[in-house]
Amino acid sequence: MRVLVTRISFVFLISAILSGCGAEALYYGMQAAGALEAAGAAASIANDISEEKKAEAERYYQQAVAFAKQGQLTQAEEWIQKAIKTNPNRLQYRSYLGLIYSRMAELKEDPSYYRKTNEQYLFCLKRDAKNTALMNAIAWHDFLLNENLDDGIAYIKKAIKLDGRNPFFIGTYGCLMMQKGNYDRAVELLEEASDKHLAAGRKKVAAIDLYHLSLTQFRMGNKEKAKETLQKATQLDPHCKYRKKTEQEVTGI
Repeated sequence: MRVLVTRISFVFLISAILSGCGAEALYYGMQAAGALEAAGAAASIANDISEEKKAEAERYYQQAVAFAKQGQLTQAEEWIQKAIKTNPNRLQYRSYLGLIYSRMAELKEDPSYYRKTNEQYLFCLKRDAKNTALMNAIAWHDFLLNENLDDGIAYIKKAIKLDGRNPFFIGTYGCLMMQKGNYDRAVELLEEASDKHLAAGRKKVAAIDLYHLSLTQFRMGNKEKAKETLQKATQLDPHCKYRKKTEQEVTGI
């Protein structure tokens, strides 16, 4: 997922549906932009859809985008489902539906929506097997769900192999290693990812990696170092959604 975001043409979709999400939006949005463009540019699965049906589906899609911009995600879901039903060949529609579900997961604080996101992304990945953006998104959701971790690790390792040591990929890999209890490896990866994000000026994304680094350090028994890392993360982004959970575990507050 990422060749950072040289896929600018779909960034407006990310900002529309993920507006107001803070660090999570930035972290996920950088990933999802790549997935959306790759899926949108993909060739049709079949050629049995008339031009009239394609145009009709595109109107449904644009209506879904309009609702998403207004924060009306239930309506956006309904319209994008219509687009998919009308033109199931268009992978962009499924990718956008996945993005809607990820936003629902955040707003409703219900991680189960990430499963729905992954269902859509896995569908797209079967037809776009080298899309590292999709691999990274799927792996990140596996981490958030704390399930299918081995599958997530396989996807992120393949993404890194194909696209190199992208810090977004490395951060996802580090979080998965933390979840698996491989703390030494998690520290290496999260330090690498946060350092690269800081060097690029992405402070809020670096903070996400540092909050997870703090948790990792605490779980491996390095409590003082964990507190130092937590303080650094808080300075970078005091409003990050991972702050509360990290503080609760690391400081007991």
